[in-house]
Amino acid sequence: MELQNFDHRHQLIATLMKLSAVDGNVAPSESSYILHFAEEIGVSKEEFGFVLKWKDKLSYPKPEGDEEKARCLFQMLKLIFSDGKIVSFELTAYYKIGKILGIGMDKLESVGEVWFRFPKDDINEAIFMDYWKQAS
Repeated sequence: MELQNFDHRHQLIATLMKLSAVDGNVAPSESSYILHFAEEIGVSKEEFGFVLKWKDKLSYPKPEGDEEKARCLFQMLKLIFSDGKIVSFELTAYYKIGKILGIGMDKLESVGEVWFRFPKDDINEAIFMDYWKQAS
């Protein structure tokens, strides 16, 4: 398996693992929950093992520009809302990644509202970017 074959799903899992290891360890409960989340978004156990090995190289780089941050957040929200359910861990991950990106809580809440105002199939990057700009 090669690094270039990985996409934003793998980057998200790598980032969550890296965040969970901030205190030096990933607790078994965190690891099993992240594995469950990975399976929910279509990351196989084999891919998960590779992500663990390469999490430092796969995790999200900190986007520099405002639009890059918005696109990163949009991808995160697409994953969270893809199954039609929202669990607390997913929202925690959203806020943690938002914080890493340097986005304030008010803006995170404001742009997250787009997912509750429109049917999820109607939300695209253009609608999200409009909310992003309004929240600035």
